Amino acid sequence: MKRNLITVGLMLALVPALLEAAPKASQESVEIKIDLNNVSTLESIFSGDVSTKEISDLQESSNTAPVTEVNEVEAIGEVVIKPQPKVNQPITVKPHVTYVPKTEAQKQKEALEMLENFQAFSMPENAIDYRAKASFWAEKVAQADLPYQYKSRLAAKDRQDFKENYLDKINSGEITPVELVTVKGLTSQGESLYQVLLESEGEGLIPSLYHVGRIENLLQSRDLAAHQAELLELLYDGGLTYIRDMVLGMPEVKRQDPDWLLQGRSLNISDAMVQALQSSDLKATFLEFAPQYPEYQNLKRALAAYKARESEVEPAMVPMGATIKPGVGGERVVAMRDRLNYLGYDAGDADNYDPKMVEAVKAFQRTHLLEPDGAPGRKTIVELNRSDDERIKQIQINLERWRWMPASMGEHYVAVDIPGFRYSVMKDGEEVLTAKTIVGRDARKTPVFMSPMSYIVFSPYWHVPRSMAVKDFLPRLKRDPYALNRSKIRVFRGGQEIDPGSVDWSQYNSNNFPFQLRQDPGDYNSLGRVKFMFPNEHAIYLHDTPSKSLFNRTSRDFSSGCVRIENPEELAEYFLGEAGWDQNRISSAFRRSSEAHVSLAKDKKIPVYTLYMTTRVEGDSISFRADIYSKDKVLIDALHQLQ
Repeated sequence: MKRNLITVGLMLALVPALLEAAPKASQESVEIKIDLNNVSTLESIFSGDVSTKEISDLQESSNTAPVTEVNEVEAIGEVVIKPQPKVNQPITVKPHVTYVPKTEAQKQKEALEMLENFQAFSMPENAIDYRAKASFWAEKVAQADLPYQYKSRLAAKDRQDFKENYLDKINSGEITPVELVTVKGLTSQGESLYQVLLESEGEGLIPSLYHVGRIENLLQSRDLAAHQAELLELLYDGGLTYIRDMVLGMPEVKRQDPDWLLQGRSLNISDAMVQALQSSDLKATFLEFAPQYPEYQNLKRALAAYKARESEVEPAMVPMGATIKPGVGGERVVAMRDRLNYLGYDAGDADNYDPKMVEAVKAFQRTHLLEPDGAPGRKTIVELNRSDDERIKQIQINLERWRWMPASMGEHYVAVDIPGFRYSVMKDGEEVLTAKTIVGRDARKTPVFMSPMSYIVFSPYWHVPRSMAVKDFLPRLKRDPYALNRSKIRVFRGGQEIDPGSVDWSQYNSNNFPFQLRQDPGDYNSLGRVKFMFPNEHAIYLHDTPSKSLFNRTSRDFSSGCVRIENPEELAEYFLGEAGWDQNRISSAFRRSSEAHVSLAKDKKIPVYTLYMTTRVEGDSISFRADIYSKDKVLIDALHQLQ
């Protein structure tokens, strides 16, 4: 009797869904099989809360029409079904959840929350006088009457190319020689170049790398004529090295980040130096070698603001210990209060961890993209204890990262902010779409690179990478051959599906693993219902995810390298809307039982950049992000070694 009632109720409940899923022309037929003995599953269907475990008896089988090869131009915006290995079992599916776009109120609230990730800073009243700091650098090197041993950071070929190029152009009459040094000191051009080298500190560079200390000592000498040749040599080497560092980045630092695979700018250093020397405004010409991104200029302003605080005495650091609980007092709470107040967070004057201080901690956590739980544990205290000097260095290395960037990212592109856990679609300087992301965890970092968006895959199969299959899944298969069934992951060998129970998994390892693992389409699929492909050697792409709740976290480094996005439906419509795809058509594609590829129009094959910047400035506000991949310290150490 119970089963009959359930049958009637089930038919009534499924009629709308069956009508919606009824095959259209060119779509596959659908057969739904239900085990009426599994009452708990049926109850979950009616409640709408169907877990992966509970849907194990909802099965769908499909007959796919033969595949026809379609020319890419003709296939723009059209579904192309790709052939897949033959399977022996029906596909288990999960009921599709209808997409509900965010309201304007929700978007505005999220925008306000993003503003809370930034903290205001104050610009100094007076600009830093870097010329006045020349004596500081002079004290660190040999005086004029002592030998100065230095090793140029340039390749010998670069120095030789400049000398030959410069002399050739002078001898051919193409240019006139430019005096930088006379027996009386620096000429106006020489002084301009020296000022550029001194002001390199404001670019996040280190003036001592361009010989400013030795140059200053030579200029203070009573016998300039005796040092004229050395002065000229140091100015040439300093200028050439400055151009190289500004355009290409400091090689000693850049090589410390093997995951930065983005192609930067290119420049003939010799030609650039010759042309700069001929300029009527040498200083302005040298400044043009800097990256032209607004983000770079904003970071320079923040650097000036923090450098203006170098002489200030900071409060004591907070001793490490257990997470501080509300109401607790003591030395650690007082130290935390003082550091919060010093850094601009209004923590009050209480000696115990009171509600006002809790709110200050939450504000601090938000500006550092930490979980704003008001519970200052290890991560929060580590960030709170960063000194002004550490923050200056953090800004310095992010300026350096911008020098590794290409000259421009273009007018239309996607930018994935790895430590910011967001992506944005930019067009003509405006952000037209943005959402939260989940990026690779530290053990499986999302690299920095660029590749153009090419096509979209709806209802994708997840082909488990071999490295992951061996590392993560083989141990499970050794314990239980059917361990992957719950995840709807099938095992293939040579294109044919095999029964995992027929394999002696104990004899396989990373060296002889011949199998392929593939997860069926569905809401339980690790890739969700869609992936956005910008083919690259790293097998990185943007994709949906079944784990939507993770987007509620502040720090979101949980993936195996690929980038999960919060709003795949919106992004799909952005790329395909002009090709006739609305949310209804996209929703239908999400419900497919087999994978389908859709090529993008030429104007939508835009670059996708994945970027790692741990400091971001908006106006007079700054956000220091957590260094989720521990890259900052490595780069800062490399910078320190240079000094």
